[in-house]
Amino acid sequence: VYRMDNVKFFHPDSGEEMVASGITLFADTSAEQWRIWDCCGGSMPTEEVDDADHGTVAEFRIGATPTVMGIIADDGHAYDASALLLDGVVRFEMKVSAMPNNADAPWLFKIESIGASTAVELGLADSLEGATPVQGEWQTYTFPLQTLFDAGLDISAINVIMMFPAWGQGEGAVYRVDNVEIAAQ
Repeated sequence: VYRMDNVKFFHPDSGEEMVASGITLFADTSAEQWRIWDCCGGSMPTEEVDDADHGTVAEFRIGATPTVMGIIADDGHAYDASALLLDGVVRFEMKVSAMPNNADAPWLFKIESIGASTAVELGLADSLEGATPVQGEWQTYTFPLQTLFDAGLDISAINVIMMFPAWGQGEGAVYRVDNVEIAAQ
């Protein structure tokens, strides 16, 4: 049995204390070294103008080919969320414009570290809000970093965040995402 106190994280290059500031991965456009992404369906997610509150958002359209979609970092790039472990979250807003043809398709959130060496997949209803998508409504989804870490995610090398209907069940889905961030709660 042991206790720890005053634990601090330091940047490996500069030796300076790391500040838990977080990162916005998408708000009107993707963050530098990040992009909106279709894993396997061959589509090109787009940036579309939505309402006055959301401005430009990422739009995903799932066709007949099974796929997952979201935001991915450029090769070799990742976000280290270690300094945010205790009070940090992954949070995003999503609005479904068209539900999948399969009305029973579960909506999922998945987050991975570099090379998919670790990953966690949860239902959107497992978010702090406990909500499933409602067509035509913007909804917020929040997942604590501590929960993701406890489930096995390497939070020091996050490079993919996805939100999608279950694999092979998403055909016909059209949805928009905005304000995707890893930040202090």
